[in-house]
Amino acid sequence: MRLPPLAVLLAALLAFGCGDDGEPDDGLGDETSGDGDGVMDSGDGDGDDAAPDDDIPVATGDDYAGDPMAAISADCQGFDLEGLMYSPGGSVLPNTCEAFHPTWNNPYAVLCIHAWDWYDTGFLGDELCILPPEPGKGIQVGMHPMSPNYWEMMQNEDLSGYAAAAEDFVLPAGGEETRNFVNPSDNDAERNYYRTYFRMRTGSHHNIITLHPPSNDAMWIPGTGDALPGLFASPVGDVTGVLGGQQRPDDNTPVSFNKPDEDAGLYLKWPVDPTVLFNMHHFNVTDGDILK
Repeated sequence: MRLPPLAVLLAALLAFGCGDDGEPDDGLGDETSGDGDGVMDSGDGDGDDAAPDDDIPVATGDDYAGDPMAAISADCQGFDLEGLMYSPGGSVLPNTCEAFHPTWNNPYAVLCIHAWDWYDTGFLGDELCILPPEPGKGIQVGMHPMSPNYWEMMQNEDLSGYAAAAEDFVLPAGGEETRNFVNPSDNDAERNYYRTYFRMRTGSHHNIITLHPPSNDAMWIPGTGDALPGLFASPVGDVTGVLGGQQRPDDNTPVSFNKPDEDAGLYLKWPVDPTVLFNMHHFNVTDGDILK
C-alpha cells in the first residue's frame, strides 16, 4: 500500500503506509517468512531472509551523500530498476555507488521513483512511495484512492484514480482532521516477520497501526468512538493489537542492513487475515490539496 499507500503496513505492513497512500506501495513493507520452514529466512525461522554477512555496511542514515530523489545511473544500479515492480530484498543495494540507507538506499524498500519514471500522482509525497516485497516474501497494506484493482492499474502505469480521488482521501488547504482507515489483509496463514517499513505522505502528523479481527471492506471510519472495539486493546489471537506507529514520514526496522546481534532469533507474528486499522492525524499548511 503508498503513503508515499500505507499507509503496507504495513509495509509494507503499510505501508504500509500513512506511510504511503495505498496498497501495495504504502503501509506495511515487511519481510515475512514461513514458520521456521527455512523458506526466505536463511533457514533460521526468524522471519528475516537476509543472509548473515559481516561485510555488509551498517548505516544509521547519516552517510547517504547523494540526492535520494535523483535517478540512479545505470552503472550504479545493483539490479535493473527500470520497470521494477517489487522490492527484492537481499544484500545488493539499489545504488551501489552509495552507502546503505534504510529509507533512500534499501533493497527491502526500493523507491518507486527510482523504478518508475512515469510515477507522478500530482500530490506531495510521491518520493516516499516504496515497492512492495516480492510475492511470498512479505506483504504491503495501506490506503489509496484507486479501485480494488490498484496493483493491476499500477502495473499498467495507470494513475487515473489519483486524479479522481474521492473526497475522503483529499485534505484541502488549511484543513486538519483525525480519522481512521481500515483495510483487510489477505494472507491465509500466520507468518513470522521481522522487517517493517512505514511511510506517510506530506501533511501526516501521526500514524498508529493496530490489528483487529478479520473484516471484508476497506473504508474510512470516525477517528474516535467505538467503530472498532478498543484501538489499543484489540488483539487477534495471541498477536498484540498494536503493530506500530510513527510521527515522521519514514520509519524503518531495522535501520541496519542486518539484524543486530541482540535481535538474533527474534521475530513477530502476523496473524491470518487481520483487519489493519490506521489512526491518522493530517493537517495541511500548503496552498493546495494534499493526499491522505
